[in-house]
Amino acid sequence: MPKKSKQVKTGFSVPDSPAKTPRAEAGPDFYKLRPVWRVSRLEMCAPFGWHEIERDKLVEIHSKLSELEGLTWNEILVIRKYWNHSVEVYKLEKEARDRLTELGLDDYEELTSLRLSGPERIWGIPQLGAFTLLWWDPDHAVYRYELPNT
Repeated sequence: MPKKSKQVKTGFSVPDSPAKTPRAEAGPDFYKLRPVWRVSRLEMCAPFGWHEIERDKLVEIHSKLSELEGLTWNEILVIRKYWNHSVEVYKLEKEARDRLTELGLDDYEELTSLRLSGPERIWGIPQLGAFTLLWWDPDHAVYRYELPNT
């Protein structure tokens, strides 16, 4: 009579034909989301701080951010990419790169610039639909870009 083989107990069973197949669900498409604003990293000191903004300018910024809340990230960063776009960190001015290092944010490869008007920019980090506000840049000092043929 053949010997019965011993079955080793492992604490879990492996079915012959699994009823469920694990799969990752895709999250929401970033570009279909509308922005929300995070202010925990908002700089309140020089060189790119929000601390010196006068009331009228703050009202203007509030209005602009409120307007952007009505758009999707696709409308903000793709359709309006001439005004709102990401910039690779290595292209930023040295003072901005140094400040990112001081803040422990030097592991980001790019920051995003939102145009308020003229040279005025709001800089931050978009993540999962939220935009972490970082710097107020009224003079386009974080990233100096010269237009071609000027």
